[in-house]
Amino acid sequence: MPGPGQSDYDEGWLYIAASRTLGFGQYKIGLSRHPGVRREALNAQGYGGVNDWWMAHYKPVSSMRAVEAKLHECFGPPLPTESGSEVEVFSVPFPKAKHYLDMFAELFRPQYPVGRPF
Repeated sequence: MPGPGQSDYDEGWLYIAASRTLGFGQYKIGLSRHPGVRREALNAQGYGGVNDWWMAHYKPVSSMRAVEAKLHECFGPPLPTESGSEVEVFSVPFPKAKHYLDMFAELFRPQYPVGRPF
């Protein structure tokens, strides 16, 4: 749900974050206006129980919240965590995740430059 002053039409970055701890096939699929800052936040909060996230792939998009929701639908339900907390980590092969992210990024290309990711 968009926060104050935000809408589903905001431009930003969709990303695939990977973790060496989780290994291949488990990825955080998310959105951010600043992926570098988001990576630091994921690690600082120990998102999904790990703190070694890195941005494996990212692309600028318009309508980032709506596109993120569609991406999540493509990958099925997120993986459960030991603590039972809700996280957006999916079990999906990286080539498939990258393909879908790139496809949506092409369809929802921003009208204006989004800014630098890092």
